[in-house]
Amino acid sequence: MAPIDPSGKRILDIGTGTGIWPIQLGDEYPEWAPPNVKFLVDDVELDWAEPEPYDHIHCKYMAGSIKDWPRLVQQIYDNLKPGGWVEFQEAENTLLSEDGSLKPYNAMVVMMEGLKDACNKIGRTMDPAPSFRGWVEGASFENVNSQIFKLPVGSWAKDPMLKECGTLMRINFLDGVEGFTAALFRDVLLWSQEEVSVLNAQVWTAVRDRDIHPLFNVHVVTGQKPS
Repeated sequence: MAPIDPSGKRILDIGTGTGIWPIQLGDEYPEWAPPNVKFLVDDVELDWAEPEPYDHIHCKYMAGSIKDWPRLVQQIYDNLKPGGWVEFQEAENTLLSEDGSLKPYNAMVVMMEGLKDACNKIGRTMDPAPSFRGWVEGASFENVNSQIFKLPVGSWAKDPMLKECGTLMRINFLDGVEGFTAALFRDVLLWSQEEVSVLNAQVWTAVRDRDIHPLFNVHVVTGQKPS
């Protein structure tokens, strides 16, 4: 979403996960000197010691991982070139429905609320998304822009792109629920293994229910360091 031409640029992707985004970017620009993509394992909350600043820093889906978001935003600012751009993408982790089909007692809602509660207890919020614009503006970025997109869970959306995204999100819930709940529910919320297993089974059932239409609001915030 940041208005940049990636050609010849130095780009950092924070929380890259499988690395699919930088790998695709590298494939699109094979003329960059190899290796045009490299992976670093580091703690982004420690002091940065970068050899040179970046043209673009991209940060996506780090909710529940960061203790001090304003400090991270400031470090991003300090490690951008003048005129460089930052982009944050993060879901607001409150599951909702626009037609009232998702009830507060639904297992998916129970899981998401439990995850937020557990992350709050360890000081790593699951809901940084609504605060990104304020943090970016507070770090002295200019040309700040924010947008909110709908992200369905399930294949119920009529729009083809949203249907595809929702199908992938359904798979994410089905495949990921045990990982989502394993440590946070047992070790932080002190649920028994039996209680966690029951919730996981209820989530699997809820995700397959075609009569409910859950979604997340995804926040995208961009800002530019003054030239």
